[in-house]
Amino acid sequence: YGDIGNDTDTRCAAGIVLNNGVIEQCANYGTVTSAQDAAGISIAGSKIYNCINYGDISGNSSAGGISLAQSQVYYCANFGDLSGESTGGICAPIYTSLGDNLKIIIDSCLNAGNCTGTWVDPIIMPDHFSPVLTNNYTRVGKTTPDSVYRCTVPQLNSKEFYTETLGWSEDVWDFSELDYENGKYPKLK
Repeated sequence: YGDIGNDTDTRCAAGIVLNNGVIEQCANYGTVTSAQDAAGISIAGSKIYNCINYGDISGNSSAGGISLAQSQVYYCANFGDLSGESTGGICAPIYTSLGDNLKIIIDSCLNAGNCTGTWVDPIIMPDHFSPVLTNNYTRVGKTTPDSVYRCTVPQLNSKEFYTETLGWSEDVWDFSELDYENGKYPKLK
């Protein structure tokens, strides 16, 4: 629940773990700030399952709602606002190798946070990393055929959107108090 990093001398900051891990069922509620790269869950090289970021993320270089490049992300969501030169609602670029050199996969994820910066993408930025994108949704920004779709506020307030459309498990997620406009989002059990 605490804030992490600062914008003057922190090179990398992440809400849960810096890099190279299998991360399951974790949530970040704090603001993450870095003079260079910042992410809600992990910077790079991680396999991330069923995680959620609620905190705002700010990196002078890159900001990712869940991770930066070189990660595989499944059944995750970002509800925090992102700012940086390059921002990605789920993943943003990082041009140094901090993690295992994983093929980038983003599957059944949601970005509902605002992204601001010079280069912005609601799911992953930029496209030259050749990510594998499957069944992802965003409330803001561009969409792409067959991989990134637009979602609406009524969908964000519907348990069926998460369980049927995104395939999230009710064994992992609590959807009992959904009210997007009043800051009530899915929670981990």
